[in-house]
Amino acid sequence: MVRDYAVAPGEYLEEWLEENPEITQKQLADDLGISRKQVNAILRGRAPISAQVAMRLEKVTPISSRAWLVYQAQFDSDTARLEEEHELATHADEISPQVAKYLREIGATEATKRNPGRLYADLLAHVGCGSYEVFRHRCDEVFDGAGAVAALKESSRDVDPMALLAWVAQAEKSDAFKTLSKTRYSKQGLLDVIPHIRNRVAYPDATMLAEIQEMLADKGVVLVDCKAPEKFPLHGVTYWKDGAPIVLFTERRRTDGYIVWAIFHELGHVVCDERSGGEYGLVKPKAQIAREEKAANEFARETLFGSEGLRPFKGLTRSVDIKCVAQSIGVSPGVAVAAMHKKRMLDYSYGNDLMVDLVG
Repeated sequence: MVRDYAVAPGEYLEEWLEENPEITQKQLADDLGISRKQVNAILRGRAPISAQVAMRLEKVTPISSRAWLVYQAQFDSDTARLEEEHELATHADEISPQVAKYLREIGATEATKRNPGRLYADLLAHVGCGSYEVFRHRCDEVFDGAGAVAALKESSRDVDPMALLAWVAQAEKSDAFKTLSKTRYSKQGLLDVIPHIRNRVAYPDATMLAEIQEMLADKGVVLVDCKAPEKFPLHGVTYWKDGAPIVLFTERRRTDGYIVWAIFHELGHVVCDERSGGEYGLVKPKAQIAREEKAANEFARETLFGSEGLRPFKGLTRSVDIKCVAQSIGVSPGVAVAAMHKKRMLDYSYGNDLMVDLVG
């Protein structure tokens, strides 16, 4: 646990003097060859122990110069950290309860709003920002009000930039993300493997996601499923980093219908969209996003269901009928149900028995 106080090295020196009452401050000053005023300032934590003084203390006390310098370095570090946390605490209301809870769930912090400075400092460490100013600039880069986040949304709620950055940072710590530098991205390779992925998702099971990750990684595409903060309105998001496409999807919906659709929707962005500038390239003009979202949906629908799309399912409500048609075109019944729900062809209370839970 990170301590909430700083111990000046002078306190250790004061303890040593208390253990050796025959040595006065004046005697110590004379032995060290410094003024009594400087000794007093060190004891009160108002003056640091320099390397020169540390070497002299080593000769006068049983404590090594290295130890004295470690005490001083620890004090300086703790003091700076506590000052930073005091400043960060004034901004703690910017962190939503959902983001704070998420950071604790993923092990990025143990802090609560009772120690707000620590909470904000741990958020900065999690997303890799060295200061509050850098972090706020990063938030503005990701979502500055001039555009919108290019992502598959579950609801019309705005995306919290802090939640988005925390989620992306967590995804980038995953084992799947380590494939980023192993294989160079190949668009043709991706196009070649998509039919194989389509065939694999027709039979969803516990190993499906890992197999798809491996197939995509072989073509230089990073696919990561990562739990998101509560009330996070995204199913998935695609961005480019170091020349490679990154596809992230949340675990908001656990079943094959939603997860498979999210994967193929995001792969549609990889195939159809132009690469964006910036570190993430998540923010684009709203009109451009509307076009790209429509194209990604069309890509997912045509890839999964063929040129006829959902027409063969028109008017179906019974699970047995939906399953029969889905199997005839080689698609998972759960994916068909999710697509029908999305197009309002089927009431949300129907067909759920056909979906397969993929997230343990």
